[in-house]
Amino acid sequence: MPLGSLPKKELTSASYFIIVMLLREAKSKFDSLDKSLIPNYDGRNKGKRGQELEQLLGKELCSGLLDFDDGEGKSFKSRQTIAVTQLLHVLDELINGVSFKQSKVFTKLSNCWFIRFTKDNKFDKDIIFNRYTSPLIFDKLSDDWDYISDCVRSAYNNGEQLRTFNGPRDKNGVNKLLQIRTKAGKNKEGNYTPLVYNGQQLKNKYMAFYLTTKFEKLLFD
Repeated sequence: MPLGSLPKKELTSASYFIIVMLLREAKSKFDSLDKSLIPNYDGRNKGKRGQELEQLLGKELCSGLLDFDDGEGKSFKSRQTIAVTQLLHVLDELINGVSFKQSKVFTKLSNCWFIRFTKDNKFDKDIIFNRYTSPLIFDKLSDDWDYISDCVRSAYNNGEQLRTFNGPRDKNGVNKLLQIRTKAGKNKEGNYTPLVYNGQQLKNKYMAFYLTTKFEKLLFD
């Protein structure tokens, strides 16, 4: 059921909207929320469920880097990769060798609330993930960022097209938590918008950073 069609008495938390909301405040509201109010998700618009969750919590939608005042929220379906940010937003950081800790990807993940749904769109589990509670995972993410950054910079310097890049596999197979791959829809003319940096086309369509299913397993299992 669309959010707007829910009875007002069932949307007490969404009858007013606030601009500033801390991540743990949002989780506290979510913990007490009747999960049956969460609209079914058809999978066509992967950002829609997150937006509707914010509205249910009384959070005003915004277009800033983070969903909440001190962190990010990510809702996703189990055993699927999790989109982090469009590659275009961090191309300058990658090509200029910005460290992981100074990157927008780090900012998004350094205090992140993951909300997992089952394959049939039922709420399953949630957890707040940050660099203090999971330092070893952040070390692996940093390794992956460095590796992908080297791959992107090499492609740019050599005039090559970008492709899917995963983090490196270490001897214990723990890396490959981050990847970049295509994430694009066609524009109103029916064409893909090329990914361009400094006048150089790097791909014939947009790409994005994703967390792989291995990350989900490390976090939840």
